[in-house]
Amino acid sequence: MNWFKIKAYFIIVIMVFASTTITFPVCAQDAGQNPYKDFPAEAMAADLLVIRPLGIVSTTLGCVLFVAALPFTAWNAEYIKKAGRNFVVEPAIYTFIRPLGEFE
Repeated sequence: MNWFKIKAYFIIVIMVFASTTITFPVCAQDAGQNPYKDFPAEAMAADLLVIRPLGIVSTTLGCVLFVAALPFTAWNAEYIKKAGRNFVVEPAIYTFIRPLGEFE
């Protein structure tokens, strides 16, 4: 076998493995269950029109503050992780990953 065929087989095996590990957990959920909570329409509207834009602003400001804090936290990797988590990751999770209408 030449080198190109070995690479092609390796890439195919990796793609098959990746596709099966992504799809099998999705198939494990019961079709009758609703994993999403039902939230009131007013809460969803307030979240969409007020809270999410404020979350985008806070994520942007958190990125700016994280860059500004880097000279003070650069001497310890743990401090960089904490600053990144507090300034960037938590506002981004609250803004982009949290279900619409959930304020907890």
